[in-house]
Amino acid sequence: MRVFIVEDEAVARRRLKSILREVKPEAVIAGEADSVKSAVDWLQSNPIPDLVLMDIELMDGQSFEIFEHVKVQCPVIFITAYDGFAIKAFKHNSIDYLLKPIVEEELEQSLKKLDTIRGMFIKSEEQSMNVAALVNDLKKQMVGNVYRNRFLIRIKDRYHTLEISTISWFYATQKLVMAHCHDQKEYAMDYSLEELEKIVNPAEFFRASRQYLIAKNSIHTILSASYGKLTVTLDKAGKQQVPISREKATDFKEWLSW
Repeated sequence: MRVFIVEDEAVARRRLKSILREVKPEAVIAGEADSVKSAVDWLQSNPIPDLVLMDIELMDGQSFEIFEHVKVQCPVIFITAYDGFAIKAFKHNSIDYLLKPIVEEELEQSLKKLDTIRGMFIKSEEQSMNVAALVNDLKKQMVGNVYRNRFLIRIKDRYHTLEISTISWFYATQKLVMAHCHDQKEYAMDYSLEELEKIVNPAEFFRASRQYLIAKNSIHTILSASYGKLTVTLDKAGKQQVPISREKATDFKEWLSW
């Protein structure tokens, strides 16, 4: 596999190559670029690689600009410290979207996904991969399932990653949306509940009300209330109770069975 890397930070580029060697030892670094211009120049002057690992924020612009100057005819995995570009990324041959700092297991899963889909389109060892069909199939699988695994949280002057698996519920309070975690810590989010509802896995989170988006693994008890309503307790102490309206009760019970 020939891989082209687009990353403007030398340290991040070295780390990415190191992880790539671990998860895909047979991969060959076909080239590197640190800007929109150098990436365009390389793609125009070299054979099509098998895969591009592409940071979004580059020194001279966003990597999406590369696609305005050259036709990228291979799959792309976007790698970025920012979390607001996922939908846009899937319009540009993207098969996955990974947040920094890169986790070895996530890159490995992305490469396995590529290998699996590639095998579906190879009819013989001599026949090359149908890239357009590959990308279209990946888009069908992925565009509707861009679910977040973690968030980038700013605490004072530092950024930290917050794993989605540690969050019990999101709730709106005044002008803020907070994430309440299993360890009882809370973090301010840069999203509205409506935005969060679109980017978290709907099999794991349910919009219980205008104020709450709750995780399935946080539910402790479910009580019947009057007129077909439900009351959900989200902690063992019974202090955090969320009402489920009659209109939402049926959907909620169906969601629990997923």
